[in-house]
Amino acid sequence: MIRRTTAAALLFSMLAFSQTGCIGQMGLSGEVMKFNLNVVEDKWARELVFLVMYIVPVYPIAGAIDLIIINSLEFHTGTNPITDKPRIALREGAEDVVAPDGTRAVASELVDGRIEITTTDEAGNTYRMQLVPVPGGVEAHDIDGKILGRVQGDGILHVENGQTLQLPQS
Repeated sequence: MIRRTTAAALLFSMLAFSQTGCIGQMGLSGEVMKFNLNVVEDKWARELVFLVMYIVPVYPIAGAIDLIIINSLEFHTGTNPITDKPRIALREGAEDVVAPDGTRAVASELVDGRIEITTTDEAGNTYRMQLVPVPGGVEAHDIDGKILGRVQGDGILHVENGQTLQLPQS
């Protein structure tokens, strides 16, 4: 019986730590920590509360729930259900490209999966658009949300004025 319990605990631990690829805010664990910090003022009493909450095991269960459920929901929905903040698992920074004529394009991934592209020409004029994933392709929108064009899975660029352009295959 002890071997089964130990094996189950080991398997659960491996499963819990294998889910850490869904990086998240650890919202539930943070709420438990806030409770611990606010329940008493004295630092020694606070330490005692922490130890009790670890032994009972409030902290380990909250951590496992965060790792397996809450952070996965945050990653896939874009919002942490505990903190109600946008997901943190985004690529850091932005892609910055400068063309030979001096035009600069900066692409940044937004929380909801859209990509915002800001271009600045050599005269300093700035233009912004967003690439929005849609079923079967991607749409380009101007900053006001107007559709500029669409690329479907067929590799054809459909521009809103009715023109089409076959994109080169890679």
